[in-house]
Amino acid sequence: MLMVDAFVQYSNGILAAVNIVLVYFVFIQIREGRKPLISTKILPRGTDLASSSDVMVSGFPYVGILNESNNVAKSIDVDYTFRFNDTEIRHKEPRLSHLNPYEGTKFPLDIRSIREAFPELLKPAVQDDVTKYIPQETLRIEMIIRVRFNPLICSLRAYTIEDNYWIAWESLESCSKFEDHPVFSCWNKRSSKYYIFKLD
Repeated sequence: MLMVDAFVQYSNGILAAVNIVLVYFVFIQIREGRKPLISTKILPRGTDLASSSDVMVSGFPYVGILNESNNVAKSIDVDYTFRFNDTEIRHKEPRLSHLNPYEGTKFPLDIRSIREAFPELLKPAVQDDVTKYIPQETLRIEMIIRVRFNPLICSLRAYTIEDNYWIAWESLESCSKFEDHPVFSCWNKRSSKYYIFKLD
């Protein structure tokens, strides 16, 4: 009799806990079903976001953020980090309120910060009264882009994607035409053996 009384006494609490767990799992399934598919690209200036970005060679690279799904991406935070010579330079972009399905945006990389951080590695080259700062040797820079979107509350429990890229800032020795500079070769780095590219 005591066991029955104890079961009746605690049964409401047990049922409430079971219901909370079930509601949580249903909520997670609904949230996953509405999760946007976000991808990144690095593109030359003037290039359309729909362009393939397996390997990019150009001056003035841009980062592209794309929503490649039928779901709205909300509260999008983007930051990227340059890593070079045991130094990190981090940038955070202003929050983007949303991207509708199949929308994208792009913004220029802050390459000037690398020049300011390592002035001894770049030397001024002058031609026809035009001065450009060009690396004495090609700089190989690792870049990490993080995109956070659709948080539950404020910035908590946001979805996060991360992409890693290599950027090679070419020297005059590797690219001898002054008018082409600055020249950046860029590719997505997933491992040392593979090129990773985004499908259109």
